[in-house]
Amino acid sequence: MKDLFKTKVYKGDQGYYALLMSDLGHQDPENELKARWAGLKNSTKVWNNSSAAEEYEGASPSPTGAGAVHAPLGGSDGPSSKEMVLGQHFQMALVDRVHDAGRLITFMDHRVKQLQEELDVLKSRGGPEAVAEAEERASRLREELERLKGERAEELLRREASEKELRGHLGDAQQLLKEARARARRMDDELLQAVKDLEQAQAELLG
Repeated sequence: MKDLFKTKVYKGDQGYYALLMSDLGHQDPENELKARWAGLKNSTKVWNNSSAAEEYEGASPSPTGAGAVHAPLGGSDGPSSKEMVLGQHFQMALVDRVHDAGRLITFMDHRVKQLQEELDVLKSRGGPEAVAEAEERASRLREELERLKGERAEELLRREASEKELRGHLGDAQQLLKEARARARRMDDELLQAVKDLEQAQAELLG
């Protein structure tokens, strides 16, 4: 993937995460690509911007990706298939948010340790007002850190629930595909039998 898309990795990057790869159908190389989210950027945090979140969640699946998912079921935009596609978008955003929260927690934890060191220095030098101020700052940061840890735990639980729901939709789609293929085989058999009956009837009439 990195070689294909010439992705640059810089020091401190967290890496790339892929949830699902699938075989896409043949596409005309001359067709024009159209953006789905014209108002969004790579740096947009959809979970912190209500209008961006509405655009992100309300966007229609791309013609390429949606076609690949819907084609086996007859080309229709079925509810279960659309939910699968949108579920993947939501899950990727959730993963990004968990990673961002993790980096922020690490930074806050480091800052608390720095303030604790500053506090120890102030205590050694004296000055009750400075010590009280530093203790208050450290206390606020500790509270913020605990809040962020709680939010991250909730996000992880939501991600697990989302993955479970997505797997359920995938199982339903696979069952529908299996049933559709079985119906297609039955229709082929019935059509073949009808042709044979027609040929036999024509032969009897001519005889």
